[in-house]
Amino acid sequence: MWLIITIVSLVVFFLLVFSIPLDLSLRLDANGTIKFQSKLVWLFGILSKRISKKLRKTKKVKQKKVKGKKGGINTVLFFLRTKGLLKQVNVLVKDIFNSLSIRRLKANFIIGLDNPADTGLLFAYIGSASVFLNHSKRYSINIKPSFEDGAVLKGYIHTVIRLLPIRLIIPLSKFIFSPPVLKIAKALFVSKWKKK
Repeated sequence: MWLIITIVSLVVFFLLVFSIPLDLSLRLDANGTIKFQSKLVWLFGILSKRISKKLRKTKKVKQKKVKGKKGGINTVLFFLRTKGLLKQVNVLVKDIFNSLSIRRLKANFIIGLDNPADTGLLFAYIGSASVFLNHSKRYSINIKPSFEDGAVLKGYIHTVIRLLPIRLIIPLSKFIFSPPVLKIAKALFVSKWKKK
């Protein structure tokens, strides 16, 4: 009896913990160099992780060619040739994106291509999309064209995405227990067993 109560209590506890939303804040600044910042917050701010990177143009460094193992290439090819795997990956990605909710999206950019005619063509598409998105209070998108000489990219984008981890249980379970993934797991298990 105590064992059943303990198991049920643990299941309820994990369901409650995974029902707590996870917020991901992303910011990208472009002004000559590109700066990327992200902050992951969970358990009402008790757990948080901040990442920031500055991307610059670096000199190309000659890299030594490393011979890959033939077995590794064969494994990758086996994954790619497994019937139905790409379809399952596609379904998983769609399910994950459907479980996300965009809480806030702010963008302010000046964009220009090398050719002013190309810039005009680009904004024929971007302009209509930004007008449509700006109808929501959550979104504030301001994108202006630059018809100066040379390519231009200045501005920032900031978004806050919310995810309930519990909503990933079903998509991940569907993916893990799908026939293509089970076939790959079986093949990997058999190959490891034979090596022993």
